[in-house]
Amino acid sequence: SISTAETSNSIRSFFPAIGLLYARPQKQMAKNQLAIAIMGGCNGYSHNHNDLGTYNIVSGDDLLMGDMGGPRVYTSKTFSDERYSLYKTFSSVGHPVPLVDGVEQHESLQAKGVVVDTLFTDAFDRIVYDLKSGYKTNKLTQLTRSMNYERRDTTVITVTDVFKATSPIAFETALTTREQV
Repeated sequence: SISTAETSNSIRSFFPAIGLLYARPQKQMAKNQLAIAIMGGCNGYSHNHNDLGTYNIVSGDDLLMGDMGGPRVYTSKTFSDERYSLYKTFSSVGHPVPLVDGVEQHESLQAKGVVVDTLFTDAFDRIVYDLKSGYKTNKLTQLTRSMNYERRDTTVITVTDVFKATSPIAFETALTTREQV
């Protein structure tokens, strides 16, 4: 079921208008636990990043992996037609999102991460996005990204992409981090 109203409490905040979910551990389990922020989004706004389905995974104040943000210094080229080729952190290849048959996400108001399902309980959160509109490829017939957040003694976060195509395609996704691997 999909909620149409914003919900917020100590373990989650959900903003359905942009498909943004913050999932956090229970307070009594919070020490050394993970939290996630994941967003459907839209690729048609000014100062846009082509990042439908992007996420951040944090532990305390530490960003472990996810969306690295923009450049450290902004120039006039930051807002030019070259922004996605000059600054990979603005393009989808600079985000933990799929690269579909060599095709990056495109910039458009029609490119949206649409929430198609949610489930929120004290022990488990799930959100599912339809990301297909973000990719200009005729071969792709389905692309969904689901995120499961399990509140256990140790947090379990699973991000799963499911795709279907009319013929074989290459499918990649990035795991972006500033941490040492």
